[in-house]
Amino acid sequence: MSEIDNAVGGVLEAFNTSQTAKKRELEDAIKAEDEWIAAFDVKRRELFRPTLEALGEKLRAKEHDYNIVESQFRRDNRAIPDESGIRMDLYLSTDRTRTGIGMDRRPYLQLKTHHRSRMVHLYLSDMTDKGGVVSKEGEYPLEKVDDNFIKEKFILL
Repeated sequence: MSEIDNAVGGVLEAFNTSQTAKKRELEDAIKAEDEWIAAFDVKRRELFRPTLEALGEKLRAKEHDYNIVESQFRRDNRAIPDESGIRMDLYLSTDRTRTGIGMDRRPYLQLKTHHRSRMVHLYLSDMTDKGGVVSKEGEYPLEKVDDNFIKEKFILL
C-alpha cells in the first residue's frame, strides 16, 4: 500500500469512529429524553390529573364545569415532536355552551413537556368571550410540580 492509501484509510477510519460516537451520543440523548417523558407521564397520571379533577369538582360545586384533555408525546418522523401534556379547560357558569366550540375563548391551565430541556412548561389562559390573554407562565423542573404548585397556579386563573 502506498502512503496515500494509508492516509485515506486513516481518514476514513477516523470518520467512521466519529460517526459511531455521534450516533451513540444521539441514542443516549433520546433514551434520556424518553425516560424523562415517561416520568412526566407517570406524574401526570398519579398526581396532575387527580389534583386537577379535585379542583374541577370544586368548580362544579359552584355551578361551573371543566374538561381535562391529555396529549401523548409523539416523536415519529417529525421535525418537531408533539409534546406530552395535560390541559384543564374551564367552563364558567356564564358560558352559553359547554362544547368544544369556542375552545380558544376559554380559560385553561396547561402543563406541557419540553423534552429537549426536560422542563415542564405551564400555560395559563384567562380568555373568555369578553377577551383575555394566553400566556406561558413559566418553565419548571418536573420535581417542583406538585399538587400545591398546581393549586397555586390554578388560583391565578
